[in-house]
Parts: sequence; structure tokens; C-alpha cells
Amino acid sequence: MDERLQTSLKKIIREEYAFIMFNPSISKLIIFQKYHKYALMAFQPALQKELGQLVANKGKLEVRLVVNHYEAVLEKLLATPISKGKITNALMHIFGYFKDKITAQEKEIFLKDIDAFYNGKNNYERITEKLVEWAKEYNVEYIEGQSMLKLFR
Repeated sequence: MDERLQTSLKKIIREEYAFIMFNPSISKLIIFQKYHKYALMAFQPALQKELGQLVANKGKLEVRLVVNHYEAVLEKLLATPISKGKITNALMHIFGYFKDKITAQEKEIFLKDIDAFYNGKNNYERITEKLVEWAKEYNVEYIEGQSMLKLFR
């Protein structure tokens, strides 16, 4: 499952990155980073943070320099294997948007599902479907639009 997920995430990330590179801009990189944040986190959280800092462009660097550096870090990130632990970490970060909105019973069921996923006894789709359901229910478009949650639906 990790390999299938890794392949799918890489494909969508690379396709969307290639699309924005036809006419690159900082604003396009910001949108790309926004909607792939948790997918990138599933590969390498530290590099995902570095990509976020590049996009912030606090040094007001020329777009081409930012894009070149971003691309180098992105390729390094995508060369890193994902793992159940890193996927679980990213899913738990997403869950953080809802933990104070859902019932104690929903929270307990979700955490059991996450634990089962981590231990190979539950599937990724079931967890992402629940997160998407909550994103719609609580109108959290930022989460609903995450590429990590769109893979198998």
C-alpha cells in the first residue's frame, strides 16, 4: 500500500508542478504548496517546511531563483520513501482541524482507525473519506482540497 500511495502522490505532485511551471510565479507556488502540504509532509516533514519557507520568499528573491531552489528541494523530497509513520503523522495533522469539532465517540473511532492503518489492518481510503466528510461538514475547504485526500476518490 505504501508503494501505491507513494506512486500516486508523486504522480499528482509532479503533474501539477509541471503545469504551474509553464508560467511560474510565487503566487502559483503558494497555491501549489497550500494544496499539497500534507502530501509533501508524508514524504519528508522537514523538507516540506523548507518548501514552505521558500514559497514565503522573505528574501524577496527573483522568481526564477525561488523556482529553481524549490524544484531542487521538491525532487529531494520526492526521492524520500514514505512510510506508515509519516503518512500517519500527516493524517493526524489534518485530523487536528476537527478534533475539537467532533464527538468523543467520533474521535475514538477515528483514532482506532488510524492505529489500525498504522498496523496494517485498515485502509487509507477509509480514513481519508472520513476526513473529507468532516471537511465538507465543517466547511474547511483548505483540507477538502488537499491532494493527499483526493487520491482514491
